[in-house]
Amino acid sequence: MNRSCLTGLLCSLPTICVAADVVIRLPQAPSVRMDIVTYACQGLPQIRVEYITAGSNALAVVPVSGEALVFAGVLSGSGARYAAGPYFWWTKGTSADLYDQRQGDSAKPIGCQEVGRV
Repeated sequence: MNRSCLTGLLCSLPTICVAADVVIRLPQAPSVRMDIVTYACQGLPQIRVEYITAGSNALAVVPVSGEALVFAGVLSGSGARYAAGPYFWWTKGTSADLYDQRQGDSAKPIGCQEVGRV
């Protein structure tokens, strides 16, 4: 799949009437923090990403191909990197990139820039 196919992956979630709540019990987590960040991504509508931190656990809920995927924090040399299936969401400062590992190592990611925080 080439770069033009990759751009269709990251998209805003449509408005839906049904939502699912997920509860994760972390008895040793001292506190839970949630940050909501809006990004403008290359040639796409703005997206909203939820970052959840509970103790040493870090999650990011990122809309990919019309579905909210839960990304788990993984080892990163710099910035914060999250993984979900074949995808990596990598943030550094106010920018973020979505990688699809099925595209191969030479594929360019979808680049995003933070435009707001809730």
